[in-house]
Amino acid sequence: MTMPEHTTPAWPPYVVRTHSVSSHEETTIHTDEVARSYGFKGALIAGRAVYSQLLHPLLERFGEAMLTRGRVEIRFAKPAYEGDIITVVAAPVPGGDARAVTARATNQEGTELARLEASLPEPFPQPHGAAQAERTPFAGTRLVGRWENLVAGTPWPAYRWQSSRQEQLDWCEQLGERLPLFRAGEAPPLHPGLIPTAVTEMLHAQVITQGWAHASSVYVSHRLIRAGEALELRPTPIERFERKGRQFVVLHVGLLAGGAVAAEEFRTAIVNLGRQP
Repeated sequence: MTMPEHTTPAWPPYVVRTHSVSSHEETTIHTDEVARSYGFKGALIAGRAVYSQLLHPLLERFGEAMLTRGRVEIRFAKPAYEGDIITVVAAPVPGGDARAVTARATNQEGTELARLEASLPEPFPQPHGAAQAERTPFAGTRLVGRWENLVAGTPWPAYRWQSSRQEQLDWCEQLGERLPLFRAGEAPPLHPGLIPTAVTEMLHAQVITQGWAHASSVYVSHRLIRAGEALELRPTPIERFERKGRQFVVLHVGLLAGGAVAAEEFRTAIVNLGRQP
């Protein structure tokens, strides 16, 4: 991923209206009633939707190159709500490497919701060793996602996931994403927002995550993934920590294709939001 020579300090803003992309019956933080019980004004838009919208200006300029090899970090500051008008402004990192770009998303009130940084680090990181750890088959009983059960270094069962071209088209429609990159041919590049979608689907299948909130993620692309490609997700909690009265877990998920790591997500989640009295 390289910056074009004519790049200006800031690119034209990308403006889009948010819509919910969450339909799982237990993603209760994404429903009005439960979100309000946690002190929010309404249903939260899934972080993977905001992440996808933050990526749009970068994908528009770099295309497949950005999806083939790179590192992207996103941090969520405030929630987005249904119908918010999101403005994304992207620019090169001031004084940084030409391969490093930042983007920030704000709502119609000017509140910053999330910030993203994309880069091609040198040397490029090797996949985390947790991805190759041995795993026992899923026993059919979901883990209760409480602090005491999230043991760092203990692998969870693998989860198989496969998208389709139609699922990708539906995802783009939900996001308002019109880039031809994700619509061309029978096997276009997988939209990067479907990586956290796969991880979220795995979580719902194996873990009871009520009270969880997505705080940040790091994504590492080791090669281009295409829509319709079969992936095996291998999740492992790798760190737990406490901050300002909150308990956090860092979950590493290796996404393997043909036995090799194609991508990784390092997801940091708050695991004890707590309801309002």
